[in-house]
Amino acid sequence: MDRRRAEKLYDSGKEPTVRKFLEYDAENKRLKRRNAQLERNSMNSSKPPSSDNPQDKNPQRKPESGSNPRRRNPGGQPGHKGSKRELIPVEVLKSNFGPRLASIIAYMTAVLHVSRRGTREFCEILLNARIALGSIQNLLGDTCDALERTDKELKDALPEQQVINADETGWRNRWLWIFVASTFIYFQVAKSRGSKVLAELFGKFYRVILCVDRWGAHTKYHKGLFQICWSHLKRDFLGVLKMGQAVESGDAIWYRFKEGDMFRSEPIQKTKSVRNAMKRCLKDYMQSEERCVRTLAGKLLKRFDHLFTFIFYEGIEPTNNIAERGIRPAVQWRKICFGNRSDNGAGLTSRLLTVTRTCWPQKRNPLEFLVDAITAHRSGMAAPCLL
Repeated sequence: MDRRRAEKLYDSGKEPTVRKFLEYDAENKRLKRRNAQLERNSMNSSKPPSSDNPQDKNPQRKPESGSNPRRRNPGGQPGHKGSKRELIPVEVLKSNFGPRLASIIAYMTAVLHVSRRGTREFCEILLNARIALGSIQNLLGDTCDALERTDKELKDALPEQQVINADETGWRNRWLWIFVASTFIYFQVAKSRGSKVLAELFGKFYRVILCVDRWGAHTKYHKGLFQICWSHLKRDFLGVLKMGQAVESGDAIWYRFKEGDMFRSEPIQKTKSVRNAMKRCLKDYMQSEERCVRTLAGKLLKRFDHLFTFIFYEGIEPTNNIAERGIRPAVQWRKICFGNRSDNGAGLTSRLLTVTRTCWPQKRNPLEFLVDAITAHRSGMAAPCLL
């Protein structure tokens, strides 16, 4: 609005001026809410760090003028001279490469996140083993088959677990799910982020405790007990800059209990005032003028009993950090490999992550487990167990 139009509005009288000011105020609030949504990141919301915009730190360089915008197809380009391993006399075996080399390649892929070309260079330079990219891919496929039975055992054991921490993250055009039990970790690359993935893994109902953030797929599927992650809640509170006072005292009591300064009955009694105060606070903010505050307060009131499950039940943590830490190495891998294009690749990713990440909490050597699994698969013996 320029000065002439402003003076004309002023001369039109009180009512038109007030009406126009209210319109501007409503538009200003809408724009502020929109800007706040655009500025949300992992530090002030429940969004995972992997969703942060990389342009905030590393703006992508624009293509130079005159450059060819067309993308090349993957694989060898026209005119490229192919390379192949020289044939040598060998015995009739299922593979020309031993189980240990196959295990090293699988370990470098899933744990060290080395590319296929990097793996080939490692084999040639450090192991003096010439191997083609196609052979590397074939060995990974063989490893995937060797882990099939072990993967199925862990998958079948999921519905029997008393407590599961779950999380998910984007994986190219798919989703990578993680399920952390007391003795193992299970990964699943799926085409959906919806509740049907949970139904396929756990059956129609999972009747014990599920520790998650507030993603709708979990709350839609699960009809039993929840523990809602307090780390996500704190970031949500920080995002709206309200309702943060009741959280700290509850945390302090929990950490005192964890250090052995309290018995189980004491946190229940000592947090009673905190829980009551938080419920009153949420009810008050149901009348907030800010829609995001009203929405958050309503969702938390609906799930209020699931905020404090960790106080009443053994073996429950107030946060879902164990699942978020477990999925972080996979997120780092995704930044290098960009996910999977095929169902076979998705299956390989799921099984390699499941086996290698389960070995760590069990204090087992993941490389040696891979050797045992591939050896058993090639000889027709029973696969090693991780249960």
